[in-house]
Amino acid sequence: MKRIKSLISMFIALLLCLLSGCDDKELSAPNGAVAWADGSNIVLEWQASNGADFYRIYRKENGNEDYKFICDERSTEYIDSTAKADKNYSYKVTAVSGNRETEGCITDETVILSKNENADTVLYIPSISSVTKMDKYETVIIFSTDNNGCDYEIRRSKTVGGEYTLIGTTDESVYYDDTANGEAYYYTVTAVRGDKRSKASVPQKTGKNSQKVFRVPVLMYHEFVTQSDLDGGVAFDEYAVWQDEFESDLLWLKENGYTTVTTVQLKNCLEGKETMPEKPIILSIDDGKYGVYKNAYPLLKKYGMTATLSLIGYEIDNATKNPDARVSSAAPYCTWGEIAEMSESGTVEMISHTQSLHIYSHGNRCGANCADGESLESFLPTAQADFIKFNQNLKKATGLQTETLAYPYSKRSVTADRAWLISGYRILLGGDGDEERKTYMNYYVPAAGINSISAVTRRIPRMTGKPVKDYISEAVNHDA
Repeated sequence: MKRIKSLISMFIALLLCLLSGCDDKELSAPNGAVAWADGSNIVLEWQASNGADFYRIYRKENGNEDYKFICDERSTEYIDSTAKADKNYSYKVTAVSGNRETEGCITDETVILSKNENADTVLYIPSISSVTKMDKYETVIIFSTDNNGCDYEIRRSKTVGGEYTLIGTTDESVYYDDTANGEAYYYTVTAVRGDKRSKASVPQKTGKNSQKVFRVPVLMYHEFVTQSDLDGGVAFDEYAVWQDEFESDLLWLKENGYTTVTTVQLKNCLEGKETMPEKPIILSIDDGKYGVYKNAYPLLKKYGMTATLSLIGYEIDNATKNPDARVSSAAPYCTWGEIAEMSESGTVEMISHTQSLHIYSHGNRCGANCADGESLESFLPTAQADFIKFNQNLKKATGLQTETLAYPYSKRSVTADRAWLISGYRILLGGDGDEERKTYMNYYVPAAGINSISAVTRRIPRMTGKPVKDYISEAVNHDA
């Protein structure tokens, strides 16, 4: 109870500081850090600092010269569950307030030998519980294990007694074989920790305890306009559609048995909290243009359907501060008041298009993607800060927060995915490329849950002049 009260107090202090600004307060470095091995984890504790919004933790292993960033923490305790057995670790903690981070005030280094009770014994052998053909490209292997801190090698063979070829490695308890291409294989899984290896699991063939599969097409809209809008100076940009085109889409979807769902529903389904309707579809809308409120929102209410709106935080801020300016704007945005109204109606789900990263080029980065070759440690603080700021603004306006991010310009990478998932997002909306998925629609095995693969969706851009039925037909034919 004492720890819970401490966490609550620190969170309130951080929130008040972020909302009101407190750059001038005194900031001291933390001290008294201690670290020790606890089973398969390392526990790190330190004394609180004056003026700290949060603490930044760095780690150095096996005598390396440089400490590497691993996370930010608001309490005075951190549990490192990523430490590997039989490696020496030392840590340092700095205090952060606003844009300031303590320099030179580093906690005493403590060398920890990471061990757990199984470090010097044979690793437990993984057990494959399911091998499911998810779509015409991918097969999903789900396995269980009692090991901690392991990677898992996946091998396959055409025959049970044949030669097994390594096809990939994962640190998750699920693996997606995207080269299966509908063929049946036998699979094995081996646990690896350092130089220790388990025996291979019992081979299991495609179809072993096959799980339920469902698919969700995701369309990507941007702006909705009328001739009156154009006469008033609103631009009909590359991704805009006419209001009556959108109405035709909604009518066709309803008449053909589709049910619009939100990313919250998708997340809940993958977490086993609810089930999908027979023919689900997500209507995603990027940016937060005023045409959504003026032209699309009334139609969604009229037909009892939902959409998912990804907001550029700073654009909504600007429109709210100066709503009169959009009268003469070629690209007007919604205000937070309009966002709140649509959210409260239950018709439009609000998600992030980032607070301040919707910029095509900033340094070597593009949108919410990291730069080519940029490390997770380098990009993670940017992702975490944007996640916090966007959700502060969204909660202030709507009372809600979001666990979904839509990538600006559809630019993403595996490293960026990891950073945003660590920051707190659970679903990531990508673009229309094979880097997201080889299929046009998104196929899911609920039993596999949310992981680094299932979190990413592929979206089909809805362009003017081409009705929704054509996109659905093309997707079905491509994926067949």
